[in-house]
Amino acid sequence: LDIQRNALSNDQKSKNLMIGVSTTLCNLGYLHRCLKMHQNVAVVLEEALDLQQRVLSQTHPTILATIDNLANAFLWSGKYSLAIRYYSKIILLLKKMDDTPMKFQAKAVTFYKISRAYRKQNKIEEELDKLRNVLQAVRGVNVGTEAEKNNRNQFEFHILNVIRRSREDLNKLH
Repeated sequence: LDIQRNALSNDQKSKNLMIGVSTTLCNLGYLHRCLKMHQNVAVVLEEALDLQQRVLSQTHPTILATIDNLANAFLWSGKYSLAIRYYSKIILLLKKMDDTPMKFQAKAVTFYKISRAYRKQNKIEEELDKLRNVLQAVRGVNVGTEAEKNNRNQFEFHILNVIRRSREDLNKLH
């Protein structure tokens, strides 16, 4: 990483070096995550994201994956509002993309992650709101194969159960 950073400082416009450094940083973030060093994960992924955004389009899958990993790191470290902010950034970027099954799947999963962050904070009404977004996204997925259809149906069934349990929890609070 130090060698790559040094090379990048000598050639600051090199897209290949920027991508190389960002890839190394993402790998380092993964290593820190495995070691449960969540604070370090966020630091290296933010640097990786900065480099990626200089080279790639906003909606490039690499950028979306890095933002997702950054949000996950904040979620794991208990920084729920930061996690929600980064997950919400993914939703905004997905809105700029053409409608595809992958987009609807990504929206569904991201809304689900946001709902889990709200749940961790005991914000059940907000959780339910995001779970409704999950259902809408899941139901928007057009699938071709039987396996894809089964996966979608299982995920929808799971979300409906989570909604039911969350409503029960909300009723207990009132």
